[in-house]
Amino acid sequence: MATRGGAMKLDLVVLFTAGNDNHVAIWRKFREDLLPRYILAAVTAK
Repeated sequence: MATRGGAMKLDLVVLFTAGNDNHVAIWRKFREDLLPRYILAAVTAK
């Protein structure tokens, strides 16, 4: 289902349960690289 502005609305929760709070670069990679590249791409593929 698309929302106003063209973004897709998904009933999806992604949880990363490992990491080190002192390494922001790792969390940034999860959020800005791995999540959109692999997880969102998989659930939005047609």
